[in-house]
Amino acid sequence: MDAQIDYFANTRQDIISSIGLPAAVELLRRSLFSVEIGSNDFLSNYLVPVITEVKRKLTPPETFVGILIARFRLQLTRLYKLGARKMVVINIGPIGCIPFEREVNLVADPDMCAEFPNQLARLFNAKLRTLVTELNKNLPGARFVYANAYSIVEDIIDNYISYGFENRNSACCSTVGRYGGLIACGPQPTMVCEDRSKYVFWDPYHPSDASNMIIARRLLYGNSSDISPMNVVQLLQAS
Repeated sequence: MDAQIDYFANTRQDIISSIGLPAAVELLRRSLFSVEIGSNDFLSNYLVPVITEVKRKLTPPETFVGILIARFRLQLTRLYKLGARKMVVINIGPIGCIPFEREVNLVADPDMCAEFPNQLARLFNAKLRTLVTELNKNLPGARFVYANAYSIVEDIIDNYISYGFENRNSACCSTVGRYGGLIACGPQPTMVCEDRSKYVFWDPYHPSDASNMIIARRLLYGNSSDISPMNVVQLLQAS
């Protein structure tokens, strides 16, 4: 994310050069920033099968999450110093329910998710919520909102039939594995489901477009259980 903020800093300079500093400051003050971090830090750095077992023994979950939150605090504060004021901070979804984690954790019951990855996500999310509250208190004029993707996706998975889905545990685009989650969907020979709108997950890692539409609507218009202290529409309307 540091590199992405560097890119934003460069873009900010281009905007200033184009319209001047006062107009650029006002533009950024009214702009909406969406920030999501954490999932790949767990999936690619802490939960990789076999490879990261030693790391997990040397670095307990609390310590690893603390490192992520400390770094995230610096990154969000830097964004604020660069002019961002309205920020949607999205928490980590139930990563133990994605097809990849079901595969590598040998989840035999299709109605169950891998518990340890979800425990990590909940631990991170609790500290992230506290961080958002802290930043709102300490950074004048900042409006950070906490987007609870975890609870939204969990609700979709638990009540998938009522949302119009037929499959809540397997990837629509799959290669191998009980849940189609062992190898990423890509140029290699893959199988694609007949109707992707009936699947909660598109590939081993990501929700389908149909799921993302539900998530987006709930972040735009949802109540405080989905996003707080205000939803995205309210954030955009705020002065």
